Amino acid sequence: MEQRAINDRLRKLVPTLPLPHKLRLTSSVCDLPEKDQSRLFAAVRSYDDFSEGNDPWQEHDFGVISIAGATYYWKFDYGEDGMRLLTIMAADEY
Repeated sequence: MEQRAINDRLRKLVPTLPLPHKLRLTSSVCDLPEKDQSRLFAAVRSYDDFSEGNDPWQEHDFGVISIAGATYYWKFDYGEDGMRLLTIMAADEY
């Protein structure tokens, strides 16, 4: 399966990823009220604003989301044996 298809499939499972994949939330995301976390997770799951400018390799491995005036990033990093780490963070934590 190509990188993009795997990333899209895993992103749609946030906040639960199957092993060996992992989800990492930074402290500012963990500190959000549950309602705001849910909105952020839903935005990650439904993200589709990919273009040549923000996804030049067409892997769907990074996105920028604005919620209630705050900007968040999500990004995939790749580990051994096909493991993916999806990090969701506030833009100022990048």
